[in-house]
Amino acid sequence: MLRKLSKQLNGEDWMWNNLNNLCWAIGSILGSMMEEQENRFLVMVIRDLLNLCEITKGKDNKAIITINIM
Repeated sequence: MLRKLSKQLNGEDWMWNNLNNLCWAIGSILGSMMEEQENRFLVMVIRDLLNLCEITKGKDNKAIITINIM
């Protein structure tokens, strides 16, 4: 999942649908890890999504990223 998120960050796999699917998948595994491990994972994901929002151009793209953060 982190590899797929990395592809979103570098623009290799950037598409709204890909990001939505990835974020849904990340949300679906919550509760399947030890709490500390899950917290570290979520912090990494949220940081990457915030970084993606900063580097992405366009209000629509930023809105999609923000929705997926929530």
